Amino acid sequence: MPTYKNRNGSPKNIGSQSINAGEIKKVLSWPAGDTAGIEMLDEMPMYNPTIYSERITESKTVHIPEGEARFAIHFFAEVGAPIIHYNSKDNKPCLKLYPGAKWNERTYERLIDKLIVELKADEILWIIIERT
Repeated sequence: MPTYKNRNGSPKNIGSQSINAGEIKKVLSWPAGDTAGIEMLDEMPMYNPTIYSERITESKTVHIPEGEARFAIHFFAEVGAPIIHYNSKDNKPCLKLYPGAKWNERTYERLIDKLIVELKADEILWIIIERT
C-alpha cells in the first residue's frame, strides 16, 4: 500500500480514508480529486490481492494460507472436467466442472482450508485465490 503524508493544515480524504493534517498513512486507494498537499512518501508495497495462482495439470491438494479472513476462489477448467473437494474427499457433493467452466466461490476463514483437486490425464485447471 502506498504511503502518503498530508502536508495540509486540515484533514484530506484519499478514497474512503481520511488523513489528518501532518499524518502519514498507508492507503489502499490512489488519490483522486483535490490532492494538493498530499505527498507520496513511498509507492511500495503496492496492494496485491493475489494469495495463490496456479495452472494445475495433475491431482493435488491446495492449502489456503492461515489467517486469510475473507477470500475468493476462482476456478477455470481449461481442459477436461476437474473435480474439486472442499476440505475432505468425504465432503459430498463435490464441485464438478465441465470443460471451459468458470466458477467463483467467496468464503471466510475456517470454512475452507484446502482444496482437493482431482484431474484425469491431460486435464488442466486454473485456480486463483484472492483476498476480498
